[in-house]
Amino acid sequence: MDKEERIEQFKKAGIEHKSALISSLIDRCDVLDVGCLGQDFDYYSPLWLHARWKEQAISLIGVDVNETELEKFNALKLNYKIVTPNELTELCLNFDRIIMSDVIEHVENVGTFLTFYKKFLKPEGQIIITTPNPFSIKQFFSIMLFKAPSYHPEHTCYIDPINMLEISERSGLEIIDFKWLHFYSKPSKLYQKALNLISRILYRLIRYFSPNYLVILKSLQ
Repeated sequence: MDKEERIEQFKKAGIEHKSALISSLIDRCDVLDVGCLGQDFDYYSPLWLHARWKEQAISLIGVDVNETELEKFNALKLNYKIVTPNELTELCLNFDRIIMSDVIEHVENVGTFLTFYKKFLKPEGQIIITTPNPFSIKQFFSIMLFKAPSYHPEHTCYIDPINMLEISERSGLEIIDFKWLHFYSKPSKLYQKALNLISRILYRLIRYFSPNYLVILKSLQ
């Protein structure tokens, strides 16, 4: 599929729920979960994504650059293997699936990041990336109501799907599948619930208004 065909696919792609979709993609695979200590739930919670994915995978290893948090995690003596990038390199392992769940928008150099992890793929392995959509209808409402887009203080960049095409190619990767993703959490305030409902209607009509997306990458041969 060439670039123009892929861009047309973006306009029509389905909308899925992140956790369920990734679970289906990693079933019975050897999996590397990148940035797993930054996920939303505490490490004892069954809702912690790393814990849920362990139930689906044949094997699961986590990797994280936050050595302070990793030291705290290891002190809990839970039954998970999480390492630093340097330790991962020393293990000399390769994986069927590498998950980067809402991670790349936090890194300093996306191309360098992808190139580093690409070498841990098995020959037919895949990298699964989720990230916020910078053109989400949520951003439109935020600018209209609050005069500024919503943001995360630790984000270094926002990558739309078309940017992702170019970044992937420059990193020796290609997009083999794409899905839009729903909101990850439910709103609590009344005005948020109203905006959420309107947003869902609009992004079902115009896919590029969706709040998040997922791409699956493989190495260019």
